[in-house]
Amino acid sequence: MIVKNIEQFNDFFASNGQNSLVLTLFEDDKITQNGLDLVTYLAENIDKLSDEVHEVILNIPYEKLPKSVFEYFFKLNEKLAQKESATLKFCVKHSQTIDVFDTRSANIYWDFDTIFNANVGIDDVCSFLRSSPLSPLEMLAYIHHYISTLAPYSQSNGIVYSWKNKDQFFAGAYQKLPEVVCAGFSSLMNEIIDNLNIPEIKCEILSLEILNKKKGKTESHTRCLVTIQDSKYGIDQAVFDDTTWDNISVTEEKACYAHFAMPNNSLDDESNARYHYSYPDKFEYAKCKANMAIVDENLSCDNYNRSLNKIDQKMIETAFFNMLSYSHSDKSFDEIYALLENMAKSSLEEQTKREFAGNLTSDEPQLTKEQARAIFDEKRKLDTTIIDMGI
Repeated sequence: MIVKNIEQFNDFFASNGQNSLVLTLFEDDKITQNGLDLVTYLAENIDKLSDEVHEVILNIPYEKLPKSVFEYFFKLNEKLAQKESATLKFCVKHSQTIDVFDTRSANIYWDFDTIFNANVGIDDVCSFLRSSPLSPLEMLAYIHHYISTLAPYSQSNGIVYSWKNKDQFFAGAYQKLPEVVCAGFSSLMNEIIDNLNIPEIKCEILSLEILNKKKGKTESHTRCLVTIQDSKYGIDQAVFDDTTWDNISVTEEKACYAHFAMPNNSLDDESNARYHYSYPDKFEYAKCKANMAIVDENLSCDNYNRSLNKIDQKMIETAFFNMLSYSHSDKSFDEIYALLENMAKSSLEEQTKREFAGNLTSDEPQLTKEQARAIFDEKRKLDTTIIDMGI
């Protein structure tokens, strides 16, 4: 039964044979106070809930929610846990329209822990980056590293490709048994960058058809197009970023940056021995309904580039070592540089396996130990200054 106002609760509590309760918390794609009042009222009257009710479903506009609403959900979830007869679920209605001939829609149900962990994860990343002295490229390195090591690539059970699958959405990466593929990884990068909301980094989702020349097989794939400006590194351009193909391991020791900040020509045939890419379609992503509509067909790979410098392996390693020094304040210099050495090896191996002309030329860091030491010491000096200032 769907309850839209407090008065309707009396009818629901008095009814028999109802096995689910549905509360709609939003209107015009925004959580309303009326919706939150329904959650509060149910929590305060949980003893009136029949044991026949086995699930309470909260309709939400999409998976990323304001921090302020979770105090309502926590109280209800706690009350339901005490009652033990019903579980709390979140329902998001999703639809994807490719064109007038191909429309899919589905209701996606998420458990409380998944939605909570997804929101906390994104908020924590954004909070850390906003409070850090990292430059935009270093922030992007942190986001790439976080996503590519968050959860293993894992398809949902059942249909391999369907918008009914949880692996298409960023929340799938936060399930106890993750369900996340390229669409989920890409939408998570898009979500983090949108929530970070700084003018120097913008993200768009791309859909590509990729022919594996060696296997004669065509597959669909999703990756991101990121526009980034960073005066520290002298870059101002668009780059491709693919956390999915760098998701070769969920352990940090074997993290990978082969597909980080890829060149604008990385989709061209002359740059690829293994793959032939169709020109990507750029999507406009309406998050409240996960509606993706093509806004630019056959997107040119020759995106704007006003960079003073060229992104190369040393620049990437400098950005990664900076972000590792700030995000691993408990690790020694030798430990952090060892991580970089492992990344250099696994990244070149991945680039070689994919047979494309990327940014990498060596399986050893091009950022020398002396250069890395200077970065590390500057970070530790900054930490000491902050402590001395009592910040």
